[in-house]
Amino acid sequence: AVRFDSELGKTEGMLAPNEFWYFWRQYFRFGEIQQLTPQALAAADVAGLRKELTALANVFGKPLALKAMNMNWHLPFLAEHLPRAIFVYIKRHPFFNIRSLLRARQNFFGDIASWYSFRPPEYSRLKDRDPYTQAAGQVYYTNQAIQKGLEQLAPLRCIEIDYERFCRSPRELWKLLALRLEEQGFLLETPYPGPEQFDSTNRVQPDAPEVEQIVSAWRQFSGEDITPAGLAEPDICMSREH
Repeated sequence: AVRFDSELGKTEGMLAPNEFWYFWRQYFRFGEIQQLTPQALAAADVAGLRKELTALANVFGKPLALKAMNMNWHLPFLAEHLPRAIFVYIKRHPFFNIRSLLRARQNFFGDIASWYSFRPPEYSRLKDRDPYTQAAGQVYYTNQAIQKGLEQLAPLRCIEIDYERFCRSPRELWKLLALRLEEQGFLLETPYPGPEQFDSTNRVQPDAPEVEQIVSAWRQFSGEDITPAGLAEPDICMSREH
């Protein structure tokens, strides 16, 4: 059986999902940030990329799913050159997204001061800020880029679902994918093979010292209060959960 657990994205076993970052780095040369210049995009071996993706799909006779977070800033480019690609955006409540990044820093580096994961174009404005502001800005600007990119795509090529909703019923996302594939003429006959639900890690203790630091950091960028539901005072106006 395929396992769906990982440690900072690292999995075990031949059949386990893999983030496969080196695949994208083979075709796109990233620098300090993940947003590429027009010249770098023009120089990418797009024909080779399409050929290899087609070969992988043909070997298994099934659609191919890839995690392409390092291409978050180039969704319209990918959509243009991969005309049958479907883009899945799993959105997470920003409080827990920020906290997850901070914990990844602690687990990977032994502290929260070092940057973890991909760098948006705004990295130069964030790199000298405190860790909470860095992580909040990283989430805010990355989400902005994704949303802007998806808005330029045809609705039939996008699926957007909340992390919490996905964890409650991954079968629902499978059905949405099957529908999008059917609209392209591909019938996904395989019944949903995964677990009925995943364990959401969106839990926080009311007295956790990081709560106010994360909430304050996010407010600098969005002006929104992202205090998790159940922790806010009754007179605080809650922002829409992402």
